[in-house]
Amino acid sequence: MSSIRLSIVFFAAMLGAAAAGMLLRRVLPEHHTDAASNDAVLRAVGLVVTLTALVLGFFVNSAKTYYDAVSNDLKEIGADVSVLDRSLQRFGPEATPARTLLRQSTGAAVRLLWPEHATPLPPADRSLPIDGLEQLEDAVRALPAEDDRRRHLKEQALSYTAAMEHESLLLGEIAATRLQLPLMLILLSWLVIIYMGFGLVWPRTGTAIAALVMSAAACTGAILMILELSSPLHGIVRISPAVLEAPLTRGETAPTSAMP
Repeated sequence: MSSIRLSIVFFAAMLGAAAAGMLLRRVLPEHHTDAASNDAVLRAVGLVVTLTALVLGFFVNSAKTYYDAVSNDLKEIGADVSVLDRSLQRFGPEATPARTLLRQSTGAAVRLLWPEHATPLPPADRSLPIDGLEQLEDAVRALPAEDDRRRHLKEQALSYTAAMEHESLLLGEIAATRLQLPLMLILLSWLVIIYMGFGLVWPRTGTAIAALVMSAAACTGAILMILELSSPLHGIVRISPAVLEAPLTRGETAPTSAMP
């Protein structure tokens, strides 16, 4: 279920709970809706409101931290791709097959993380980025290094290839959504309790009901923020695939020869 649909479910559940509370108030005996009973309901609901506010704040902070961590990891991979491609380009025409493998491996990573995105990078023979990076390492090791300059470039390329192999093992974890559905269901149950309690004591005037709807909309916005930040590669607020594509596609001529 998409984050927008799930947020709408939360919104509908809150308003439905408030409506149920208002209907329940009409059928309860009078002594259940007097001032003392209303005060008791508000005290109990206040406790749940406090707990819910703390949990919402924790969820938002945790989701934002996760989003930033994924963004930083992908930027680091993109930087390694850029430096590696630059080193291979400086090496000379002999490194053209290795540059092709680099583009294929990066394309495989983009297709793994953003399967709905049509990347301009060439397809790889194997779908997993680690397979292409292993082939890339073999191709770099086979490059001739007859002078100090080429030896330095080769060592630099091998170091960045090894770093990218390590980073590629984390791509599957990065692609997974970090949302914990049981915790969201607990949060939903608390919100239902809160809004049913509001419905029991809420005045049935246009202004009061409008304020109740706006508060539910605000809670829904917080839920949507949590859902979006917990899925940093999909949805409305997502990390762009350009973070990996741009180092290989902007203002630079791609290698024209392919691997045999």
